Amino acid sequence: PCEVRNDPRGACAGMLRRYRRERRLRVAIVVPGYEEGGGVPAVADFLSNALRRRGDFSVALLSMAVRWNDPLNVCVTSPRTWCRGPRTENSNEGDFPLTRVGAWWAEAEFMRYLPRVVLDHAVGDADVGQVICGSAASAYALRRVRKPLFIQVATTLRTERAAGKARGTAVWHSNFMTRVCEFQERAAVRSAAGVFVENRWLQTKLEGELSPGRVHVAPPGVDVDFYRPDPAVERDILLFVGRLSDPRKNVR
Repeated sequence: PCEVRNDPRGACAGMLRRYRRERRLRVAIVVPGYEEGGGVPAVADFLSNALRRRGDFSVALLSMAVRWNDPLNVCVTSPRTWCRGPRTENSNEGDFPLTRVGAWWAEAEFMRYLPRVVLDHAVGDADVGQVICGSAASAYALRRVRKPLFIQVATTLRTERAAGKARGTAVWHSNFMTRVCEFQERAAVRSAAGVFVENRWLQTKLEGELSPGRVHVAPPGVDVDFYRPDPAVERDILLFVGRLSDPRKNVR
């Protein structure tokens, strides 16, 4: 992360100076819908605990509301929310502080990916931001944050939705939102200090759009202290955790 070529504001240099002085980096890990559970929050948990064990990082978790009717959002269909603006909600997730952040006019998907002041403030105290997401469109919400920003992304919007089940007029709505959000997706990737992907396919795809050295393959980690063979079991057992029936998994 220190070898960032595109650093016009000197943010990475400031981060390194603080690290040399305090020997501790403040990392904001931003996750869309952390409270929803699933693979993306699990990666965030893994990274948070790994950074904590190192001892020279402090971690704060931030969750961006993904449901349009989240009570933290401002909604067109709820006039009582119009004057209050997006809200935040603070709690603790294990050993880490967790801040949930709402969005403006959340019925439209692309609005949930736009920057907002409450999110800028929530990330503002960190030295570096790490977004962990399915699609990089979520990271567009941090484009105004004047800190080094890194993205771990699993796939692209269009690939994710190719297996969708939209029918009738929902197809037109899905296609329109996908086109708008793809702009946010590309802009977020191009402005990031570094992008971590989970497979060579996405690495090849993004390397055609970014300067050399900014895309890195980083598959999800495995806690080998927890997931390990039981010496009491003599049978050979292979455990696969995932959805073999999901066409997005490309199982052959």
